[in-house]
Amino acid sequence: MKYFYSIIITLLMSVIAFAQQPIITAIVDGDCSGGNPKVIEIYASGTVDFALYSVENQSNANTTWVGTTSLAPLGVVTNGFVYLTTTGSAASLSAEFPGITTTNQLATNTANNNGDDRVRLINAAMAVVDQYGAEGVDGTGEVWEYLDGFSKRVSGTGPDAVFNPANWTYNNNGLDTFGTCQGGADTFQTIMGGIGTYSTTPNTSPTLSIQSPTTGSTLDSGNFNVTLSVTNFVVAASGGNGYITYQLDSNAAVDKFNTTPISFTNVAPGAHTIAISLVNNTGAALNPAVSTSINVIVSNNIQVQDIAALRAVTLPSSDIYTLSNEAIITQTQSFRNQKWIQDASAAIVIDDPSGVVTTASTIGDGLSGISGRLNEFNGLLQFTPTTDTGAPSSTGNAVTPQAVTIAMLNANPENFESEFVEIQNAVFSNADGTTAFANNVEQAFTVVTAAYNMRPASGASYIATVIPAGVTSIAGVILQRNNTEYTISPRNSGDISTLSTDTTTKAVFSIYPNPVKNGGFNVVSSSGEQVDITLYSVLGQEVGSFINVTSTINVNSLNAGLYIVKIAQGSSIETRKLIVE
Repeated sequence: MKYFYSIIITLLMSVIAFAQQPIITAIVDGDCSGGNPKVIEIYASGTVDFALYSVENQSNANTTWVGTTSLAPLGVVTNGFVYLTTTGSAASLSAEFPGITTTNQLATNTANNNGDDRVRLINAAMAVVDQYGAEGVDGTGEVWEYLDGFSKRVSGTGPDAVFNPANWTYNNNGLDTFGTCQGGADTFQTIMGGIGTYSTTPNTSPTLSIQSPTTGSTLDSGNFNVTLSVTNFVVAASGGNGYITYQLDSNAAVDKFNTTPISFTNVAPGAHTIAISLVNNTGAALNPAVSTSINVIVSNNIQVQDIAALRAVTLPSSDIYTLSNEAIITQTQSFRNQKWIQDASAAIVIDDPSGVVTTASTIGDGLSGISGRLNEFNGLLQFTPTTDTGAPSSTGNAVTPQAVTIAMLNANPENFESEFVEIQNAVFSNADGTTAFANNVEQAFTVVTAAYNMRPASGASYIATVIPAGVTSIAGVILQRNNTEYTISPRNSGDISTLSTDTTTKAVFSIYPNPVKNGGFNVVSSSGEQVDITLYSVLGQEVGSFINVTSTINVNSLNAGLYIVKIAQGSSIETRKLIVE
């Protein structure tokens, strides 16, 4: 009998030990400024001493777990929820998650995850207790991606030492453009259906959820599928518990006798509501009712002639824009698969974090027919592609910077955003003979008494190169950061004249007077040779062409406004802005 009791006691202790576990129950990548708030929700199942546990993360395509952070500050918690967040999330966290108190949260950089990153809980023996995301797999494009969205654990599941996708519901982009921080009526907490909703007891009642698209999604076209999840309910034409009915807007309801995705075709652009319900075999609603709905927007596809027209779009906009004219790539970098493009009217950065564009291209390639959506990040206008750009429409185009002054940049910074420009006669303030360029570290420089900042391009060839002393010329694209700060970002060593090994002599052009007040302007080349001039409106329309120019160009016939001047001489091509008054 003592032996029998010993077995019972051992089993009870095993059950108790198993129950006293932390479980990851939700993960959030917010869409407020800076991608905040970042949140990891953890449930203490039983009495959990968090001093025995730590959290780690794994970012992008990395295979190493880093950022090991002890959860000891959370203390001992019994059957309750705790939250990991970041210091940068403080303001948006209190606004978007009013249910999270300061007594049950811990700020740690390990919570600073984007929608493709993984996180795990480990115990004192470094054994994995629970994990979200597949080991060593970049989450971009995976079912468990949560970019600008969230994922929640299914009640009654976990913890999982090896990630189990079936134990989660996913809402990739489920917070994109939403929340009170973006003018919405609902907080992220409301959009998620609440926080702290996980239960260790499995749900046995019928459930119905829409896996994709998430509510608030903006869809590229009117042809799309809605993917469902139904539990504890057999959907069948006969022999089951009942079937599904669905309705698009005020259209007639449609009966569905399986759980395959619902296919919609030719849905008109605009806002739509899709309502879905479970009914019994007689078609009557269940008691209690089981239903769900989502709101989606089907995009318009709007053709625009040039980049200036893109930059004139009022944001926010859910529409897709297709750029008709060819634009030339002036800069590329691997970070977020970014490319800067420019035409005669303006410039913009293509921001492609999901890798939609798979066709290889480089500086000097021309792109035509680019389609995408517009958004702003910290004030920088971005063009996010919705389809691959395809093969370049031309290659080997000359990419020549526009000569500008700091006064010009400061007077009209938005006019130069993302453009490839050059500032001459610059002197770096920190050129002490030892300090080197570093990633993401801005360097101040002056031209006479005017000051500006240079921000190194990600992974540029001049990183770790000692900042040059003396007078130099700095070429690069103009970036906007933190909504107000503008910087120039050289692409490579060749864009900083004292670091360049390029001995090719380029023509330098000057244009005067500007603004034009008396009907004419002049263009002078440093070589003294003739130039070819083409004038464009800000909409990209050619309004004048002049060959072998050596004298004043009369523009009396032009209306007052802003124009683009394209100057060509041999292989040297530059564009300038001209104001006609």
